[in-house]
Amino acid sequence: MMGFAVSVPGRPGVKPCEDASGAHLQGDAICVADGLGSAARAAEASVQAVAMVLEDLRPMLQAGVSTSEVQRLIHTLWTERTGDDVELSTTCLFAVRTPTHMVLGQLGDGLVLALNGRDVSRLEDEENWGDQTECLPGGTLRCAIAPLDTTVFLATDGVADDLVPERRAELAGHLAELLRSEGP
Repeated sequence: MMGFAVSVPGRPGVKPCEDASGAHLQGDAICVADGLGSAARAAEASVQAVAMVLEDLRPMLQAGVSTSEVQRLIHTLWTERTGDDVELSTTCLFAVRTPTHMVLGQLGDGLVLALNGRDVSRLEDEENWGDQTECLPGGTLRCAIAPLDTTVFLATDGVADDLVPERRAELAGHLAELLRSEGP
């Protein structure tokens, strides 16, 4: 999987970083999460969301769980990890490689961009504004299937909001080229 997960760190002395990102060591899953600043345990929530995707959801998707079940499953897994504590609130964006395709997911704001050749698609929450977004616990997960050779770019809203919409695909393509030129 070729993918990137990016976020903006908090401002030292002003606001701590409430984002988390991670990739599975086998290179078959990436995730980025942005803890909601209004939640007392936002930083912990984002770390828990990344762990949930990489440790719990990834193997289930790879074993063949259908994408129609992911909405229910992600909320069940979240409840098992956190007990639905509202002080643990976060967005969650991910890409998981299965044997036959990639599963892309987005709950809340930010950007999930998928590049496949000249085709670009995105799962983006365009209906949330300012400090209002869907999040765990609760919230509606948007899910999509992508071919295995898709390059994925995940970004929290702190990054996505600063990108010129018309140039997002160009940036993701440039990052993919840089990674390819560096080699494994």
